[in-house]
Formats: sequence, structure tokens, C-alpha cells
Amino acid sequence: MAYLKLKEIHNSAEDVFSLSNSQLYSSNLPRSTNSTKGSPLVDEAPKSQLHKIYDWTLLLDFAKRLKEPEINYESWLSRGFRRRQQNQLFREWFQKEHGVNRDVEKLTELPEHVSSSVLPDHDNCHKSITVKDDSIPTQYTIEGIQAHEMPVIGTYVDRRILPGFRYLVRINETEQYQFDGSILPLHSIGAGYGKRLTFCGETLNQNFNYFYSDTHPKGFAFSIQAVVPGDKYVVVDLQNRQVAQAEINHADPIQTELSTHICQGNIDKVIQIKATCTIKHKSCSETGVVITGAALVCKKLSVTEAKTVRIEDIVVPSLGRCSFQSFM
Repeated sequence: MAYLKLKEIHNSAEDVFSLSNSQLYSSNLPRSTNSTKGSPLVDEAPKSQLHKIYDWTLLLDFAKRLKEPEINYESWLSRGFRRRQQNQLFREWFQKEHGVNRDVEKLTELPEHVSSSVLPDHDNCHKSITVKDDSIPTQYTIEGIQAHEMPVIGTYVDRRILPGFRYLVRINETEQYQFDGSILPLHSIGAGYGKRLTFCGETLNQNFNYFYSDTHPKGFAFSIQAVVPGDKYVVVDLQNRQVAQAEINHADPIQTELSTHICQGNIDKVIQIKATCTIKHKSCSETGVVITGAALVCKKLSVTEAKTVRIEDIVVPSLGRCSFQSFM
């Protein structure tokens, strides 16, 4: 009986398990408006290619994974279940064909040292780290992630990556950046196997600033950005007096997340930053002032984007120790 049901699934699956051989994991993979959400498979494929990735043993294995005494065959044909099996079949085929390394190694801790260049520093890159997705039984061994970066690969999204905060996204093991190197706030993280990561776009009607976590086989490297050029702050001395104004002219893209605190839906992150700014006094201005400090970035439950509230532990030569606070 089970074999007959699986045979029925096979007969109706030709429009589900399809693959364009020339578009495997392309970084610029086009997605049809009719394709299922989160799926990297597009267009129709010849039956010979279909049977190449469609394995009866995989379907039998899926049947064994169901814990109910009787298999709910209707759920097998449901759109959501077909989508999950479609992604799973593709991943297992891709690993077999391309030899993707899934060896499990001990998770290495991130070193404290941070390089001074935004481009991949091979001396500062981890030789390999292993990450595990607790919600889905998957593990990945990744190379090329720098100390300040957070990995996204396959089904895995680093739990420190949260909507509302600004990120610079690099395609791992390359010097290429998503969105032409623009720093954008993350809008949402989708569910499922191939998670859709959507960033804020120029318009609300059509937003093309998104990609999927499994789009690139080497994954992505996210770096949080607490300060960017153009940010303006009030300079406050140790006596809590407003003594000047500051504008960020250049911010080092290597900004390291130190901690995250979540309370009643409000999220606070502390980020180590380095930047060059202009200090505007009442009678004069200082340019090219280099500062380092710890930025407090807060996202309230009632808002969609985080805001850098203040930067502590700053030393300005003409003012001494002070802090930068955002305009209210």
C-alpha cells in the first residue's frame, strides 16, 4: 500500500521536483514569480535530469521519519510539505554531486582580535568553524568567516542576526558584497529551509533587496553596522553638558558585536566601533578626529529599525573623555 501511494506521489511530482542545470546555486539566480517561496529550484527540467535527483530511497526515508502510526498521505501532497521535500532533495543531490563538506568539527570560539581591513583577511579568517541549526537537523563547516562576521549558510542563520539592525553582507570566500556594498537595515527573516532575508528597500510596493540563506553554497558573512557616514550626535562631557556636535565622516566597517540583551521585546546591542568624525564647537570645528568606543544600539518593540542611542568611552583631544548621544 505504501509503495502504491509513493508511486502516486512520483506521478504527480514532475511539476514539483524540477531543476535548471545551468542555474545551480548561481549567486544571481533568477526566481520566477510562480516559484515557491524559499526554493532555489526554478523552471522545468528534462525527465532525465529529474530522475537524476529524484531518488526512491529518499522518499522511503522520509516515510520512515514520520512518527504517526499511519502516514498522512494528504500532507505529502500539500504545498508546504512538497516545498520542504523539494529543498531537501536538492540539497542531498547537491552535496553528492559537488562534494560539499559536512564534516562535524568542534565549534571554535571567535578570537578577540579584529582585522583593520574590510576585505577578507586570510590571516584573521577562521580555518573552519562548524555551526548547527537546532530547529532543523543540519550542520555546516564554514571557512573564510572573519572574527567580527556572523555566518549564514544553507538553513542556518546566526542567532545574533536580528531584524531592525543594519548589516553589510559579504558573499563568503569572496570580496563581493550584496546590494553593491550598501549598508541596509534587515527587515525580516523568513521561515523554512531556505530562509528569505529581506532588507529595507527604496519603495514599499516593490522591494528587490532580498536573497535566500541557501542561495550561495559558501554562505554569507554578515557584519553589523552601528555607525555609518552621515550620522550626527551631540557631544556630552563627564558633567553631562552638551559641549559640541559630531558628524561621522568615515566609519570602519569592521564593527564587532560585544553583547546582546533582550527584555520584554526590546533589544539592546553593544558594538565596538572606530570612526573618523568632525567635531563642531561653537566657534570652530575639528576635522579628521579619530574615535573609538562602544556604541549602544537599541531597537524598541514598537519600531521597525534600531537606533544608535549613544557611544561611550570616547576620548577627544580637545575635550577629554566624553560620549556621543543621539539627537532626541
